[in-house]
Amino acid sequence: MSFTEEKREWIKKYMLEKIRQDDGAYAQKTMENFEVSITTVKRYLKECVEQKIIVPNADKECGYCLITVEEEWEVDNVEDLEEDTFYFDKVFPILNDLSENSRKIWYYAFTEMMNNAIEHAKAKRICCKVKKDVLYTEISIADDGIGIFNSIRQYADQQLHIKMDTAQARMELYKGKFTTSPESHSGEGIFFTSKMLAQFALWSEDVMYSNRCDDEAKFVRSHLIAYYTKLNRIGTMVQMKLENDQIEVIVNYHGAELRSLKKKATDQEYLWNADAKYWQQERNLRHPIESLLNNFFRIFYKIYMDNFGESVIISM
Repeated sequence: MSFTEEKREWIKKYMLEKIRQDDGAYAQKTMENFEVSITTVKRYLKECVEQKIIVPNADKECGYCLITVEEEWEVDNVEDLEEDTFYFDKVFPILNDLSENSRKIWYYAFTEMMNNAIEHAKAKRICCKVKKDVLYTEISIADDGIGIFNSIRQYADQQLHIKMDTAQARMELYKGKFTTSPESHSGEGIFFTSKMLAQFALWSEDVMYSNRCDDEAKFVRSHLIAYYTKLNRIGTMVQMKLENDQIEVIVNYHGAELRSLKKKATDQEYLWNADAKYWQQERNLRHPIESLLNNFFRIFYKIYMDNFGESVIISM
């Protein structure tokens, strides 16, 4: 049976996803989901081995594992440490073979989270790790600072004269507006980074802020263990995961504004876009489409800002 190139790629990606999950029934599930023969599955398997995408591994239930590139760094949070410089010197060379869209997303996500560790965490040491295979790239950042929820509580108490507990501090991240440096940050960095990625989890004080994580504990557990061996304490740890080349993004580099964020397979737009008929200017970062509760409910809204006009609730 002859398939289109697109269908062959979907079959391979499905099979590789199951191998990545160490699913011993990957072959049977691929056959059933795509109505292909075991001969077809074995042929794609052989191609992936020859292309150095997977290697046999007797310790795995499925018999294979994806070939992975991993790098990690530990740095002192000194005065001249800059997130942009660190990204281009250390991280970018590993991501250089990804699409331009993927690299744009990772640039935004990494620099936002690294900036938090450098400028706001009051950390002495910062650890970073990049892990990449054919399907996904994962990046984690951990610091030994005061912890993000503690930082929010302190600022609310000292500057706003508001008492918060950890649960309330966590909720501020879901709102996407709170910042401890209003003179230089909008407070939207963590919120938008979490929406751009396939999975996002932030851990501090045994409390999690996450997006699209079915099993939060499993997603962060191994990284926490690894970082505890490198840092005296963990103030905040961020774990991020993104599909390779599955997202299309448009970025206005003036102010690092996101203009469009689409999933290629469905053409689904994740950012609110201004209609020129009604809006002469737009700032997409200030008009998000949020999915705060789960994937079934999304609140679409426009907020009165500057000269944008009246506030209108579109739908809920």
